[in-house]
Amino acid sequence: MTNFFESLAPEAQEDLLRYGIIELVSVSARAVPDPERPEDRLSLKIVGEVNDNFLQNIPAIDRVLDRVDAICSSAGEYLTLSLRDELLVTLDTRRRGFAELKKGMLDGKPAAYLSDPVVGPLIKPSIEHPVIDALVWCIGWSATKEGDGTLLV
Repeated sequence: MTNFFESLAPEAQEDLLRYGIIELVSVSARAVPDPERPEDRLSLKIVGEVNDNFLQNIPAIDRVLDRVDAICSSAGEYLTLSLRDELLVTLDTRRRGFAELKKGMLDGKPAAYLSDPVVGPLIKPSIEHPVIDALVWCIGWSATKEGDGTLLV
């Protein structure tokens, strides 16, 4: 049987030893515009994401992560109408904000920093390829290393 520390990816082991804390698993559900209906402002899709710092091909961990992924992918089934409306408003606000930035404007005024030779190139990729989403929920589990070497999860 593999012990807990050995089940972590090498980078996670190193980070835990160096910094004393790592995130073991983070799970999130986000609302995004429905990619199958890009022009429909009243459509959204809930996408789930599971990030972990474990080695691959450990059956017990893989089974649990598969269960977490299944829970995450069904998150859209449990949205209330008011939450769905709020998510749609958030997505539309983000769409309009990026559309305005693409025109070089911010709150209806020219955004000087977009033409700045140092700042402009740094933010241009995020404006040209924006991530339009709204967080529905997120949860994470971490591990810390105590001074005596004990690991707390």
